[in-house]
Amino acid sequence: MKFLYKYVIRIFLKYFFQGLLYTVPLAVTVYVIYSLLNLIDKIIPFETPGLGFLLLIGCITVLGVLGSTIIAQGMFKYFQKLLGKVPLIKTIYTAIKDLLSAFVGKKKRFDQPVLVKLNKDAEIEKLGFITNSDLSELGIKGGKL
Repeated sequence: MKFLYKYVIRIFLKYFFQGLLYTVPLAVTVYVIYSLLNLIDKIIPFETPGLGFLLLIGCITVLGVLGSTIIAQGMFKYFQKLLGKVPLIKTIYTAIKDLLSAFVGKKKRFDQPVLVKLNKDAEIEKLGFITNSDLSELGIKGGKL
């Protein structure tokens, strides 16, 4: 009976954490968008619904245009250098930046799909992507892709 109880708890926790993996990123994204729209509506009160959303999209696009100019690139590099000096913020900022640049940056990283064998003996394979062919930064010599 005790074994069955532990088994049920283990299965429950497994599916609970799997559910968290699905819901937390979605909830955080919805919360951030909702908070940004509320912030815009508090700064500039709009009578027309949806105008705050259009303004948010426009501001992000303008930042993208400004970020691609030569003058702004120098400012962004200086800002990134300052962030690189603060340990915790550096970790969070670079992780988010790397993730976004892998999908939408100039150097898209998820363009080389591979199948990774999970076990030498089993035939189970998982889809993966080559994001970096040089692993010397991790202390791994060449020849292992």
